[in-house]
Amino acid sequence: MENIFSNSMKRSDYLSDEMLKFAKNSEVDIAVAFFTNEKFLMDLIDSGCSIRLLIRLGFPTDGISLKRIFEYKNKIQIRYYTSKSFHPKLYIYGNDVAFLGSSNLTNAGIKTNQELNVSIDSEETIFGELKDLFEDYWTEASVLTLEYIKEYIEIIKELKTRNIEVEKTIINKFGDSSYPNIIRIDKKKKSKSREFEQGLLKRYQSFVQKFRTLRDIYESTGLRKASELPIRIEIDQFLNWIREEKAYGDNYLKPPIESDKIREFIIENINDFYNSDYAYLENTIANYATMIENLGSLEAIESINKEQLSNCLLSIHAFLGQVRHNKGGRVKFTEDFINLNGIESIKESFKYLLFSEDTHTKKITNCIYNPDYKLIKFGISCVQELFGWANTEEIPICNERTYKSMQYLGFGKL
Repeated sequence: MENIFSNSMKRSDYLSDEMLKFAKNSEVDIAVAFFTNEKFLMDLIDSGCSIRLLIRLGFPTDGISLKRIFEYKNKIQIRYYTSKSFHPKLYIYGNDVAFLGSSNLTNAGIKTNQELNVSIDSEETIFGELKDLFEDYWTEASVLTLEYIKEYIEIIKELKTRNIEVEKTIINKFGDSSYPNIIRIDKKKKSKSREFEQGLLKRYQSFVQKFRTLRDIYESTGLRKASELPIRIEIDQFLNWIREEKAYGDNYLKPPIESDKIREFIIENINDFYNSDYAYLENTIANYATMIENLGSLEAIESINKEQLSNCLLSIHAFLGQVRHNKGGRVKFTEDFINLNGIESIKESFKYLLFSEDTHTKKITNCIYNPDYKLIKFGISCVQELFGWANTEEIPICNERTYKSMQYLGFGKL
């Protein structure tokens, strides 16, 4: 999959073409300042997508286009800001990919203008942060009604030759709707946590069921590449290998098998994995030993020191992924994380996540939303991976990489 899209004929890297590849039956979130391209949204809807569209009311956003797509309200929700400071260009396709850059949702923006956009795979740490940011945008925005759309059309029609007055008139009519710089923990946020947990519950339920089927097939081969690891961790490494060697890029979107040959295909890939030289497996064995030694019991967590905690944190791929965006390197990033959160707060969060009697989805949700357990710079990817590594419930590591590998193996979209 290409990662840069500039709408260049020379590069053939049109943003609209790439985004449509991910449009089948997807939940699409779009946040843009300007909207005029209703046809693109119709193409998404025709592909089975449901859409949340967030725009700014102001020239050149087209009221007629808004009115037309509003007719598909069972497939599309629309919210708005009026502030000129709202200027993102963000497109998120379910749990697959996000596109971020300079393109508004106009025909020129996604097809003909010389723009610059990048794709962000869902395995990247920043993907989860973008999804969280969109949710914050969406929660704070105002709902766009048909009545408001009709009033907006009249304002633009009347003042189209006097653009300076448009923004002022819109704010007077619809209010000064702007995104707050400070994110508050309030009732809306709590309600969002309940929605998050329900979504997590549904996804884990589907994933764990299919993972158990994969585990049964894996165990039936009698092959073990790393007997030092629990079977769920070895299978996770098999799925990592699948993503790197077979399902890289967007290959996972088109599994190369017929539905009645899935078992044979999986066994063939297990044999390939067993015979491969997968060097990272040694690191995994060492990382797992570190995790269990230091996080394997309440007593171990209680007595952990900074050096041991740092080693555990750096064994978490999602945590390590954030280091790439930090100039100070691994040591400084880890020290800053521990100092920022406090070692006692980290201990309490980890003890709750790994050993409390709450359901795993409740624990993960609380570690994301509840201020008693939430850690700064330790988002959903980190929480899920840590839980998958060290839980005592035999629940596998659940993340975007494993979802895509499972899809490639024929288990369908997760």
